[in-house]
Amino acid sequence: MLTKKQNLTREILTVILLLAAVAATEYWFFQLWRLDWHVPMFYGGDEFCNTQFGNNNAYCQDNIISWLDWTRLEKYREIHDFVRYMIGFRKRYAILRKKTKPVACNLPEISIHNGYPWNGGTDSNSRLIGIMYAGRDEHDTRDDIVFYCMNAYWETLVMQLPELPNGLQWKVCVNTSVEYKDGRDMESYTEFYYKKTLKVPPRTAIVLVAE
Repeated sequence: MLTKKQNLTREILTVILLLAAVAATEYWFFQLWRLDWHVPMFYGGDEFCNTQFGNNNAYCQDNIISWLDWTRLEKYREIHDFVRYMIGFRKRYAILRKKTKPVACNLPEISIHNGYPWNGGTDSNSRLIGIMYAGRDEHDTRDDIVFYCMNAYWETLVMQLPELPNGLQWKVCVNTSVEYKDGRDMESYTEFYYKKTLKVPPRTAIVLVAE
């Protein structure tokens, strides 16, 4: 039978092991998240809204459930062109694909701005998400700064953008509430005030870059 001192020692060791397990779990979760951070989650055919008619077991089907319906390419040409544009956008900004050198302007690699600058807090009422990525470009010639915001709510919400250094300004590149067309100036279709504040329509993602 264990003495009182031995029981206390065992409980302390148990707590230490639990804390170590939690810390290790959080560390490896973060590392896996970083790996996943750069991986686009698309199936072949998503670029033209291919459908499996709600069937999640298409691997065992050799019929229209698993076949790609290429006739949908013309019907959903806007989606296809938008996906093509986003592939090019991702290629242009290395920080969206991999870890890069730190920016010269001393911004963190990833920062959270939920609704207003540097607000990393979230709770059950959080509806507006803002994430800023900052890193050197592929050739280490300039700072690449990309800001992603998403309104998950059914009403328009206001996003206040963080200040940019060195005379840079925000430019709207993507607005999913606007019909996509090659070469369209998305900023002219966005309620964007003084390069600092923008209105994000319901169920919409907006992406900006620093120029």
